Amino acid sequence: MSDPLPPDAVGRRIDVSGELATVRYVGSVPPTAGVWLGVEWDNPQRGKHDGGHEGTVYFKCRNPTGGSFIRPNKANFGVDFLTAIKNRYVLEDEEEDVRREQALVIGNRPVETVGFESIKKRQSQLNRLQEVSVCGYAVNCAGPEGEITKMCPNIRKIDLSKNLLSSWDEVTRIADQLTDLEVLNLSENKLKFPPVDAPPSPGTFSALKVLVLNRTGITWTEVVRCASGWPVLEELYLAANDLAIASRPPDALQTLRLLDLSGNPLVDENHLRFLASLPRLEQLILSNTGLSSIHFPDAGIGSRTAMFPSLQYLVVSGNQITQWSFIDELDKLRSLRSLTCTRTPLTEGSEEPQTVRQLIIAKIGRLKTLNRCEISPEERQGAELDYRKKFGNEWKAAGGHQKPELDEPGAEFLAAHPRYRLLCLKYGAPEDGELKAQQPFMLKNQLLTLTIKCPDRPAQKLIQRQLPGKEATPPLPPRPPAATPVHPPHGQQGSGSRPVREENGQGPGISPLPLAEDALPDGASLITTLMTVFDQRLLCARHRSERRGRYELITLVSVQRGARSLNPLFTDEGTEASPAAPNRHTMGCSRMQVRSPWLFENREHLYYHKLHKNHRPVFTKTISR
Repeated sequence: MSDPLPPDAVGRRIDVSGELATVRYVGSVPPTAGVWLGVEWDNPQRGKHDGGHEGTVYFKCRNPTGGSFIRPNKANFGVDFLTAIKNRYVLEDEEEDVRREQALVIGNRPVETVGFESIKKRQSQLNRLQEVSVCGYAVNCAGPEGEITKMCPNIRKIDLSKNLLSSWDEVTRIADQLTDLEVLNLSENKLKFPPVDAPPSPGTFSALKVLVLNRTGITWTEVVRCASGWPVLEELYLAANDLAIASRPPDALQTLRLLDLSGNPLVDENHLRFLASLPRLEQLILSNTGLSSIHFPDAGIGSRTAMFPSLQYLVVSGNQITQWSFIDELDKLRSLRSLTCTRTPLTEGSEEPQTVRQLIIAKIGRLKTLNRCEISPEERQGAELDYRKKFGNEWKAAGGHQKPELDEPGAEFLAAHPRYRLLCLKYGAPEDGELKAQQPFMLKNQLLTLTIKCPDRPAQKLIQRQLPGKEATPPLPPRPPAATPVHPPHGQQGSGSRPVREENGQGPGISPLPLAEDALPDGASLITTLMTVFDQRLLCARHRSERRGRYELITLVSVQRGARSLNPLFTDEGTEASPAAPNRHTMGCSRMQVRSPWLFENREHLYYHKLHKNHRPVFTKTISR
């Protein structure tokens, strides 16, 4: 802690047990005795009042709970820049060095630190330092004139964030002694900037390319005033300063390539127009600014704006974007290649995240990266085709036509979908069949088309059947008692097999079996050969022909009426499934072992599933709506 109280204490920055504050008052506070410091905390939750005590106002705070009174001996007023560097990079004395080396032990054995001496010596040679970080080292001033140039003249990058610098003049005194300074971070230093009539310091920041002023309290007027002293500045960070862009920078910031305005809630589309003429601005960060709309009035539908001519990367996350017109306007930026747009009402609304991504891709034609994910050519093509189909009916209703010479959609549609006509030229206009509305609750729209093929008989004609899906599957009537059992082939023994009903002495009937995709046994979703057995004689013929074939252990399964799933009671390895742990598809099934294809029976219908020697089902299944 700093013991003597500085004569210029008011306005100085202090550190109190790691909390930063600004001194606003020095003096007595009756009825108590002694000197008090009235401070305004950077964190308003740390304080107790707004600068008053028992009806007397000693100072004012921006927040009603941002002020406190503390004793001077609790305040650390900080050190100069060179002292902080020595504390950070130079070993004070050899005794301290020895003490630190001996302190490094594992168990009861000291550890020899090989190579640490060379690192310490290299760090102690301050004249070779090029990058310096004294973040949180309580730096409050430049120190004696010329000492920085003498001790460490080669510094190019400095991190001075979270220190006790209170004025831009002190920053200038440090930079005056570092002619090669390129990067300067001053975040979380509450700086007082020079008045309007103060002349700029020519040459002080002649090499500065990156300047970070987050949470410094700077205003846009002060930025413009100081910017004339940053002739080659490329990156400027102004996050969380509550600033409002109130004027166009006349001749300043012409070399700027990146501007961070995030966390400034006073930024809107009118403020952004003051930045639109910056010729080299490539990256603009506008997250958490409350931005809700953006317009480029100089560009119509399908044309490019002259504003932000070099802008390639834009961040608008955390804003109040609710309309797709915001995204449509971004397509007017001639150089935009990357967009980050998350945490907005538009992107977190009723649409699925993937749908929102596809819509943004389709609306901004030159975009290469969205939310830090690259957009592949295949993804762009899919997004644009889906967009063309999604709004095809609106396009036709607005006057759209498949023939380009007759395609005249209304102005309202073009305003909402400015790229739609371009997509029609690129991929062709959507056909009427594409735009035909589906009626999901009609039975004909629920039918699944099955193509049935037997791989052992490639010359056999393919069979196609239409079966209702599970949504349209009606409950089956009760099972009649009369039934004729299906016996296993000669020489095989079965147990508990379900009977197969015959009608008029013939084989099973051919009424369609309700079949959904999840009505197949586990493993049958790969490749399936499905064949309908219309005749008992055909079934017996297949038994005779394939009984001596390459088929191994087969399971005959019968499913009760109303069942939605079929399940063999044997695993893929050919071992019987444990009755104590039935498969989730088991619904009153019985089994019998036969050397033939699987037989699935639903009273009127039989299907067979071909197995290879490894007992895994091999299907060729074609199901389409």
